[in-house]
Amino acid sequence: MKVNAIELLNVLGKVRGVVADNTVVEELRAFHMLPENGILKVAGTDSSMTILEQIPYEATDASDGSKLVLSVDKIMEVIKYAGAEVEFSYAEEDEGVKLKTPTSAVTLRKHFSGIDDVIDFELDKADGFVDELTVNDFKTILASLSSVIDSNAIDASHKTIFF
Repeated sequence: MKVNAIELLNVLGKVRGVVADNTVVEELRAFHMLPENGILKVAGTDSSMTILEQIPYEATDASDGSKLVLSVDKIMEVIKYAGAEVEFSYAEEDEGVKLKTPTSAVTLRKHFSGIDDVIDFELDKADGFVDELTVNDFKTILASLSSVIDSNAIDASHKTIFF
Protein backbone atom coordinates (compact mmCIF):
# COMPACT_ATOMS: atom_id res chain seq x y z
CA MET A 1 0.00 0.00 0.00
CA LYS A 2 1.13 3.56 -0.65
CA VAL A 3 0.31 6.53 1.57
CA ASN A 4 1.10 10.21 1.53
CA ALA A 5 4.01 10.65 3.95
CA ILE A 6 2.85 14.01 5.34
CA GLU A 7 -0.69 12.75 6.00
CA LEU A 8 0.73 9.64 7.66
CA LEU A 9 3.10 11.67 9.82
CA ASN A 10 0.20 13.87 10.98
CA VAL A 11 -1.91 10.84 11.88
CA LEU A 12 0.97 9.11 13.65
CA GLY A 13 1.68 12.31 15.59
CA LYS A 14 -1.90 12.39 16.91
CA VAL A 15 -1.99 8.72 17.85
CA ARG A 16 1.49 8.90 19.34
CA GLY A 17 0.11 11.15 22.08
CA VAL A 18 -1.44 8.05 23.66
CA VAL A 19 1.15 5.35 23.00
CA ALA A 20 4.49 7.14 23.31
CA ASP A 21 4.31 7.99 27.00
CA ASN A 22 7.01 6.19 28.99
CA THR A 23 4.41 5.09 31.54
CA VAL A 24 2.71 2.98 28.86
CA VAL A 25 3.84 -0.66 29.00
CA GLU A 26 6.04 -1.79 26.09
CA GLU A 27 3.39 -4.14 24.72
CA LEU A 28 1.12 -1.13 24.06
CA ARG A 29 3.80 1.17 22.60
CA ALA A 30 2.83 0.50 18.98
CA PHE A 31 0.73 1.77 16.10
CA HIS A 32 -1.95 -0.64 14.93
CA MET A 33 -2.78 -0.16 11.24
CA LEU A 34 -5.64 -1.69 9.30
CA PRO A 35 -6.05 -0.98 5.58
CA GLU A 36 -9.69 -1.30 4.51
CA ASN A 37 -11.39 -0.17 1.31
CA GLY A 38 -8.91 2.63 0.55
CA ILE A 39 -8.78 3.91 4.14
CA LEU A 40 -5.83 3.20 6.43
CA LYS A 41 -7.01 3.16 10.03
CA VAL A 42 -4.25 3.90 12.55
CA ALA A 43 -4.93 3.27 16.23
CA GLY A 44 -3.10 3.36 19.52
CA THR A 45 -4.09 2.66 23.08
CA ASP A 46 -2.75 2.92 26.61
CA SER A 47 -5.50 0.43 27.68
CA SER A 48 -7.74 3.14 29.12
CA MET A 49 -8.01 5.35 26.03
CA THR A 50 -7.84 4.58 22.30
CA ILE A 51 -7.26 7.05 19.49
CA LEU A 52 -8.31 6.08 15.97
CA GLU A 53 -7.28 8.16 12.96
CA GLN A 54 -7.56 7.44 9.25
CA ILE A 55 -6.08 8.48 5.92
CA PRO A 56 -6.55 7.30 2.35
CA TYR A 57 -4.13 4.79 0.86
CA GLU A 58 -3.50 3.30 -2.57
CA ALA A 59 -3.56 -0.49 -2.68
CA THR A 60 -0.55 -2.21 -4.25
CA ASP A 61 0.56 -5.80 -4.78
CA ALA A 62 3.33 -5.18 -2.23
CA SER A 63 1.06 -5.80 0.78
CA ASP A 64 -1.73 -8.24 1.51
CA GLY A 65 -4.03 -5.82 3.37
CA SER A 66 -3.64 -7.52 6.74
CA LYS A 67 -3.41 -5.66 10.03
CA LEU A 68 0.04 -4.28 10.80
CA VAL A 69 1.55 -3.42 14.20
CA LEU A 70 4.74 -1.34 14.30
CA SER A 71 6.85 0.18 17.06
CA VAL A 72 6.16 3.86 17.71
CA ASP A 73 9.71 5.19 17.76
CA LYS A 74 11.10 3.37 14.73
CA ILE A 75 8.38 4.22 12.23
CA MET A 76 8.29 7.88 13.28
CA GLU A 77 12.00 8.20 12.41
CA VAL A 78 11.50 6.64 8.98
CA ILE A 79 8.41 8.68 8.05
CA LYS A 80 9.94 11.96 9.25
CA TYR A 81 12.40 11.89 6.32
CA ALA A 82 10.30 9.99 3.81
CA GLY A 83 9.59 12.62 1.18
CA ALA A 84 6.31 12.52 -0.75
CA GLU A 85 5.05 8.98 -0.20
CA VAL A 86 5.73 5.75 1.60
CA GLU A 87 5.06 2.27 0.27
CA PHE A 88 4.51 -0.55 2.76
CA SER A 89 5.50 -4.02 1.60
CA TYR A 90 4.47 -6.92 3.86
CA ALA A 91 2.36 -10.02 4.30
CA GLU A 92 0.60 -11.23 7.43
CA GLU A 93 3.05 -14.10 7.95
CA ASP A 94 6.17 -11.91 7.52
CA GLU A 95 8.20 -10.91 10.58
CA GLY A 96 9.09 -7.56 9.06
CA VAL A 97 7.72 -4.83 6.85
CA LYS A 98 9.60 -2.91 4.18
CA LEU A 99 9.02 0.81 3.92
CA LYS A 100 10.09 2.32 0.61
CA THR A 101 10.35 6.06 0.09
CA PRO A 102 11.54 7.96 -2.99
CA THR A 103 15.07 8.03 -1.52
CA SER A 104 15.41 5.00 0.75
CA ALA A 105 14.19 1.60 1.85
CA VAL A 106 14.00 0.37 5.44
CA THR A 107 12.93 -2.94 6.94
CA LEU A 108 11.27 -2.84 10.37
CA ARG A 109 10.35 -5.76 12.58
CA LYS A 110 6.68 -6.05 13.31
CA HIS A 111 5.77 -5.30 16.91
CA PHE A 112 4.36 -8.16 18.95
CA SER A 113 1.10 -7.26 20.59
CA GLY A 114 -1.25 -9.52 22.46
CA ILE A 115 -3.91 -6.83 22.89
CA ASP A 116 -5.76 -7.14 19.61
CA ASP A 117 -9.12 -7.18 21.36
CA VAL A 118 -8.45 -3.83 23.11
CA ILE A 119 -8.44 -1.77 19.91
CA ASP A 120 -11.77 -1.43 18.14
CA PHE A 121 -11.25 -0.40 14.53
CA GLU A 122 -15.01 0.08 14.23
CA LEU A 123 -15.02 3.21 16.43
CA ASP A 124 -15.74 5.30 13.36
CA LYS A 125 -18.93 3.38 12.52
CA ALA A 126 -22.29 4.93 13.30
CA ASP A 127 -23.78 3.48 16.45
CA GLY A 128 -27.19 5.13 16.46
CA PHE A 129 -26.19 7.67 19.08
CA VAL A 130 -27.18 10.99 17.55
CA ASP A 131 -26.46 13.49 20.32
CA GLU A 132 -23.60 15.73 19.27
CA LEU A 133 -21.58 18.38 21.07
CA THR A 134 -19.05 20.82 19.79
CA VAL A 135 -15.58 20.47 21.27
CA ASN A 136 -15.96 23.79 23.10
CA ASP A 137 -19.31 22.76 24.61
CA PHE A 138 -17.79 19.48 25.79
CA LYS A 139 -14.84 21.32 27.35
CA THR A 140 -17.26 23.62 29.18
CA ILE A 141 -19.19 20.64 30.55
CA LEU A 142 -16.02 18.89 31.71
CA ALA A 143 -14.73 22.09 33.32
CA SER A 144 -17.99 22.51 35.25
CA LEU A 145 -17.88 18.88 36.46
CA SER A 146 -14.22 18.89 37.42
CA SER A 147 -14.92 21.24 40.34
CA VAL A 148 -16.92 18.53 42.13
CA ILE A 149 -14.23 15.85 41.84
CA ASP A 150 -12.47 15.22 45.12
CA SER A 151 -8.84 14.83 44.03
CA ASN A 152 -7.80 13.97 47.60
CA ALA A 153 -10.20 11.07 47.93
CA ILE A 154 -8.72 7.59 48.36
CA ASP A 155 -11.64 6.04 46.50
CA ALA A 156 -11.01 6.42 42.74
CA SER A 157 -14.73 6.80 42.04
CA HIS A 158 -14.56 10.25 43.62
CA LYS A 159 -11.95 11.22 41.00
CA THR A 160 -13.99 10.04 38.03
CA ILE A 161 -16.57 11.65 35.76
CA PHE A 162 -19.14 9.06 34.68
CA PHE A 163 -21.11 9.34 31.43
